[in-house]
Amino acid sequence: GCLFLKFKEIDNIDKAEALKNKIVFVNRESIVLAAAEYLIDDIIGIEVYTDKGTYLGLVDSIENFGSKDVYTVKNKNSEHTFCLVDGLIESVNFEENKLVLNSEILSGVMV
Repeated sequence: GCLFLKFKEIDNIDKAEALKNKIVFVNRESIVLAAAEYLIDDIIGIEVYTDKGTYLGLVDSIENFGSKDVYTVKNKNSEHTFCLVDGLIESVNFEENKLVLNSEILSGVMV
């Protein structure tokens, strides 16, 4: 659940400690992610469906409350809020702008 950053200019612990509790900005193109990783910004606005094909809406916001991220998904008629737990997201397809959730797990984590 942690993110580790390495900077060319930060080559000792004293320089690293100086950044503690600071906001650090990086260029999006300099971020290297593994195949199954993505940034919160990538998920905002994506269409959300269950594995049974039910459309839930678009991801409106993602908040972190310590142990889990909480997603809010809205459509014109309703709002859904759920905690992100292991196995909930079945797939993310950025080309189709589509995120698919496991409906069985979803029923247990809806707020």
